[in-house]
Amino acid sequence: MSPDVEPSGDASRLPLAETDIPALVSRIHRASGQLDAVARMLGEGKGCAEVIPQFVAARRALDKVAFKVIESALRMCLTDPEASAQDRARLERLFLSLS
Repeated sequence: MSPDVEPSGDASRLPLAETDIPALVSRIHRASGQLDAVARMLGEGKGCAEVIPQFVAARRALDKVAFKVIESALRMCLTDPEASAQDRARLERLFLSLS
């Protein structure tokens, strides 16, 4: 994590919607399976043309889950009357760190 997106001392800030967590965990498990497949392919001596598309798929899966995490936190932040401009700015920095 880059220094400009380190969490503040209050770890409870920027929470995720409870209802989003099972789908996020499921996406992470799928991405993990894709990475396991890449490792297996490398161990089997598969070539670049076979392995790279799997890397791309795994990276896209991780990107999607990261964006979904930000989306969930943003929804929570926008509906939380206690959310501050600092919270929104932190979410913006986190979002920009994904690109």
